[in-house]
Amino acid sequence: QEVFPFNSHIKIEIPTDKPVRLCFVGDVHAGGGMVDYEEFSKDIAYIRDRPNTYLITLGDMTDSFFFNPAEDEAIASRFEQHEYMKSALVEVKDKLLIGFAGNHERWKKKAGISQYKDFEERYNAHYVEGVGWLEFLIGDTDYQITAAHKHSGYSMWNAGHQSRRLAFEEGGGDRKGVV
Repeated sequence: QEVFPFNSHIKIEIPTDKPVRLCFVGDVHAGGGMVDYEEFSKDIAYIRDRPNTYLITLGDMTDSFFFNPAEDEAIASRFEQHEYMKSALVEVKDKLLIGFAGNHERWKKKAGISQYKDFEERYNAHYVEGVGWLEFLIGDTDYQITAAHKHSGYSMWNAGHQSRRLAFEEGGGDRKGVV
């Protein structure tokens, strides 16, 4: 089993007096048949080509099913999905700040593939499993954001559960920054 030393409390300084875009992208599910690959490519190009624009991935970047019948619906193998996402993230290597693992990444790890095995080295970015407490110092302003692929209390039936639990149990961001 892989065990990575990672820091869930991350501070990033972006010294600028210009506006900054933090783009949060998750649940791409590359390899799945319902993905708009053209739109995802446009998103990557947008981040790559704009100054002061940065990427934070929020997990489930690939579908990564390794069990049937879900695996039978994939249009690419787990390995092809992994290589596709690596090639996409390399395009924004200098703008990728943080990568969160989702449940599909954990499935991929069980199947022997880890997108994050050398994530920090390959992209010079932070890696987080679970909840991350992020502090961004942009110019003279400090922003605190609490992020995760899914927060405690996630419910497909009640979208408010995880926000309430986050506020009480995980100490959400000071500017109501919950992703």
